[in-house]
Amino acid sequence: PVCGAPHHRDCYNELGHCALEELHGTENEYKRPSIVVTNDEKKENTTKCEICGGLHETKILCEQCEKSHLRIKKIIDKLCLLYGNQIDFDGKTFYGFPSAETLSKLQLEDLAEIKAGFRDKYILDAAKKVTSGEVRLDQIPKLSNKAAKAELYAPDRNMCLMNMATIIVKQLKKLGSSCDWDRERFTMDEGCNKAVEEVFCNMHKKGLIYKGSRIINWCPVCKTSLSDAEVEHEEQAGHFWHIKYPIVGTDRFLEIATTRPETMLGDTAIAVHPDDERYQDIIGKTVIIPLINREIPVIADSYVDKEFGTGCVKITPAHDPNDFEVGNRHNLERIVCMNPNGTMNENALQYCGMDRFECREALIKDLQEQGILIEIEPMTHSVGHSERSDAVVEPYLSKQWFVKMRPLADAVLENQKDKDNKVNFVPKRYEKVMNHWMEITYDWCISRQLWWGHRIPAWYKGEELYVGMEAPAGEGWVQDEDVLDTWFSSALWPFSTLGWPENTEELDYFYPTDVLVTGYDIIFFWVIRMVFSGYEQTGKSPFHHVLIHGLVRDSLGRKMSKSLGNGIDPLEIIEQYGADALRMTLITGNSPGNDMRFYMERVESARNFANKIWNASRFIMMSEEASEVPENIDLGTLTNADKW
Repeated sequence: PVCGAPHHRDCYNELGHCALEELHGTENEYKRPSIVVTNDEKKENTTKCEICGGLHETKILCEQCEKSHLRIKKIIDKLCLLYGNQIDFDGKTFYGFPSAETLSKLQLEDLAEIKAGFRDKYILDAAKKVTSGEVRLDQIPKLSNKAAKAELYAPDRNMCLMNMATIIVKQLKKLGSSCDWDRERFTMDEGCNKAVEEVFCNMHKKGLIYKGSRIINWCPVCKTSLSDAEVEHEEQAGHFWHIKYPIVGTDRFLEIATTRPETMLGDTAIAVHPDDERYQDIIGKTVIIPLINREIPVIADSYVDKEFGTGCVKITPAHDPNDFEVGNRHNLERIVCMNPNGTMNENALQYCGMDRFECREALIKDLQEQGILIEIEPMTHSVGHSERSDAVVEPYLSKQWFVKMRPLADAVLENQKDKDNKVNFVPKRYEKVMNHWMEITYDWCISRQLWWGHRIPAWYKGEELYVGMEAPAGEGWVQDEDVLDTWFSSALWPFSTLGWPENTEELDYFYPTDVLVTGYDIIFFWVIRMVFSGYEQTGKSPFHHVLIHGLVRDSLGRKMSKSLGNGIDPLEIIEQYGADALRMTLITGNSPGNDMRFYMERVESARNFANKIWNASRFIMMSEEASEVPENIDLGTLTNADKW
């Protein structure tokens, strides 16, 4: 009744009023307690408040002080809910705001001093205005425009970029990289942006870029599509839920096993293998989806593995990439049963409004009560999580921008047959990896719902769509707010950094480049995309050779990552042991293309070895009689050691 939004039961107090009443600007303004006694005016009946550290006359005021802090928390929580952001606090990420214990240690004046990611600056500023009574919550304008957010956070963003770039370059220099530092480039600079827009427009004109609905990786917390590189897979304990789907007109049922029962609300078919003799008589019949009583057909498709499980598979085209392809072959309806924030939508009927995992629990309970659940089978499976938010990624039908990959992939495969012009890999086995991915490739989702990146050069006016580097003539045209996947601009790196699309001297001299040195983990995400982009835009391969190295892992064999906190800073290692010791550690005891584990003991050994070489050299120099070095030396008469 206060805000018009649906609330959970615990959002109401004993009187039945909205617990967030004070957030909506009611007449009864909440009064913040004041500290009535200062440290200089101590009285016998005062107590030090555990919440704010001040002195109060009674314990009641301490309770009021606690309520005040909890009120701040509610306001921040509500703001975070409105703006879909997170707060980074004390090195941890909170979806909402820190707990009451953490918050209680803060003075209200300290709110603005919290070190948060620049995405959260707007929330913190708004929170301070609301908690100070400067404005009501409903008077805070919502930043819905991504461009406005980008402009607001630009100073923080640019400072962050400058700091990170400085650190990265310093690390490379300390390691001994001999680059032409005057040619340093960034994928978001003006030259690269021009190349990105040019490529997008050209490919759209050729039909190689299109906007359509397909299954993508979706983060319900960040509310954006994700590339495969942004999805981290973790082995987790889960279940196969075996469910009865009654066959219409018979007393039989099909047993369907699923790891995501909540998606059954979007089922549009049951598939069996066309050669499976067990189900020949039911192909073409219909079954009923339990609990929601909707009829769906039984179809035959070779996608089904008749040897796995019961040989029956539920088809949910809007929530599974394989089911999407099956649905296309059989012209099935696509029913999206979730909202972008991970809650169930109106297609979920009685489960509408529930979180997807709450819905799962409710479904299982209802299936058990109705005797439709046959079995719960424990299992372990790989579950994708968002690199940014750690939320479970949802395969989701969404309207996005895509690159049509088949013609681009075929051009790469055809070129690899030409021994004189192909891209050569070292080790050679990785050429098969590239070719395999090109053979099984699928259309690439390139749009992202983020507020910073290369903005898509597409313009809308009502139902009209125009793609171009500038808006068309006339009023009312609005640019697409989405930005491009960072790999889209990275794919153009070999030629965009040399001045393309202009015919520059650098492009003519340096392109194609000779060697790309990179890790095997981004062959698909980067190497392949540079190759097909080079062929498509310049007619040439971007490089002749690709030298693949392995990954440097921690001592336990784990990949170094921010989430594990197991990375190393080369600058710290060099400060302690020297650059030679670190470089020797990285280049010894390993073969090309294979991973290596990083042990500090190996760095110490390399340092000790370098010291021995140094001391041995000093000893030789001290023992040698002074002699002149001839001006002209015939290098052909020297050994490799003497040459060095």
